[in-house]
Amino acid sequence: MINRSGRFARRAVKVDQAQHMIMQHVQRLGSEYVPLESCLLRRTSEALYAKECMPHFRRSGLDGYAVMSADAASAAPQQPARLRVIDEVPAGSVSDKQVESGTAIRVMTGSAVPEGATAVVMFEQTEEFQEDGQVFIHIKHNVSFGQNIANIGDEVAIGQLLMGAGTRIGPGQIALLASLGHDKVPVIRRPRVGVLTTGSELSDVGQPLLPGKIRNSNAYMLAAQIGQYGGLAVHYGTAPDRIDQVARIIREAVQECDMLLVSGGVSVGDYDVMAEFFTVGSGSGELELLFNANCQIRIPSGSKGVSAGQQVGVIPLPYETTIYGKGGAIDGTARLPDCTG
Repeated sequence: MINRSGRFARRAVKVDQAQHMIMQHVQRLGSEYVPLESCLLRRTSEALYAKECMPHFRRSGLDGYAVMSADAASAAPQQPARLRVIDEVPAGSVSDKQVESGTAIRVMTGSAVPEGATAVVMFEQTEEFQEDGQVFIHIKHNVSFGQNIANIGDEVAIGQLLMGAGTRIGPGQIALLASLGHDKVPVIRRPRVGVLTTGSELSDVGQPLLPGKIRNSNAYMLAAQIGQYGGLAVHYGTAPDRIDQVARIIREAVQECDMLLVSGGVSVGDYDVMAEFFTVGSGSGELELLFNANCQIRIPSGSKGVSAGQQVGVIPLPYETTIYGKGGAIDGTARLPDCTG
């Protein structure tokens, strides 16, 4: 039977105090480069700057005609400007012709504006006709210089800050990085979080439910929460209520993970081994008990008594770890239930 001396001598700890105590053991994780397609919901580990400008060519903002604005500066319905169409430029191509006075080149949205052109007129503001086998347009509205043209670097200049360190990467950020050639992205490493459940009463999900046993739902809940907030769950299985086995697994886990979550064994029952572990089983004292937390977390209906979400003990480790929160390394919120007992 486990030694019960001193296990009732516990001091209440408020949530903010518990969070402060944990934060004293938290350090920023290291950095790693990941492929662009794998960085969704990660956080940048350093500021990212544009390596090139966007657009890197003069780009048409719509489907229309590239013209010299001076040719149609005074165009009106009663006095339309008459221009000869000399070429057509689909998106992705470049014309080898130059726009000169009296000419126009047909362009598409996103295509390169030909040399010589100083404006683009949308199709809807023109009237196309043929004369002597050649194509002409009438422009019935005045055209201003630079109209519907995005100049080089209008959207992003070389060296411009794209996102600061700690930015959460979403679909929009991925599109921006892809547009500017960032195929590898420096992000903060995902923390490895061990999950250990304790209790001789626990059965695996796929096993028949025997008298006196319950299924191990906590392991799955904790792993899901770890993944939800950006961590990598490392499963250490289920240990029976034996301090020697629990101690062996904990010592193994702290060498391999940034953080370890232990479910069960933190109350004052005869076989709650975690309190015993910290008093006599932690060996050389490399692990420090910050506070006792016997927490019950609300779960879906149909669950009563001993159930998923109860008695989750947290062991901060002397490794680089990351708290999920505003300004943190990975999106999410670090929450401690009301553990004042």
